[in-house]
Amino acid sequence: MIQPIRFVQTGGPEVLFEAQVEDIGETGTGQVLIQQYCIGMNFIETYYITAGIVLASGTGVTRFCPGDRVCYTGGSSTLGAYYSAHICVQLLRLVVMNKTK
Repeated sequence: MIQPIRFVQTGGPEVLFEAQVEDIGETGTGQVLIQQYCIGMNFIETYYITAGIVLASGTGVTRFCPGDRVCYTGGSSTLGAYYSAHICVQLLRLVVMNKTK
């Protein structure tokens, strides 16, 4: 089970809480499932500093394969997800750091 930290309002550490997530689900069309290894902890970093390893890819994904090291830009589509161990990310937001194949 994944144990992400979430927040629903601005503030200090007191607004963070552990959320229950049963399943991360399947990758959708044009998405890649990433196991996150590096995340930003400050607000602005969450838009720019996030990296991990591709675990699986959805339909239509040809540029990324399992094992690829990637980083991605957050933006509003992944807002709040950077505190979880895994995330599904749209292809347009991904950049390869180290290709395995």
